Amino acid sequence: MASLGQKILLQRKKLKVAAESVALAAAISRITLHRIEKGEPGVGMGAYMSVIIALGLSLSIQEGAPKLIDAKEDNLLSAIAIKDYPQLKLISWQLRDDAVLNAMEAKNMYERNQKYILFNEMTEQEKKLIKRLGVEFNDR
Repeated sequence: MASLGQKILLQRKKLKVAAESVALAAAISRITLHRIEKGEPGVGMGAYMSVIIALGLSLSIQEGAPKLIDAKEDNLLSAIAIKDYPQLKLISWQLRDDAVLNAMEAKNMYERNQKYILFNEMTEQEKKLIKRLGVEFNDR
């Protein structure tokens, strides 16, 4: 969000448009525009889009395959397939079977739900993942 906010700010400055004018064109307050330019995540996506359009920018979504943990090489990359880790799948019951998590999401999932994890049924691969994520388990 910070990167997006910075690009919005740079475009406004490049166009030499006053913040008040952009806010008016986007139908948002000047304060909301300031929060967008700071990249605050609490601002609604609709407000971001209104500013993007008002400044003549566009936003695109690029489809791409997520990078997964390679079980054979044990490399922690950018996403973790929950289907490959039985206890993570157990505690992520609300997610689709093909869901992937980033390292922080997986770490948080393990830590928040540790009382539901069956440690004696954990695979070696999952133990290595937990160690790489730096998960701390209380009373385990």
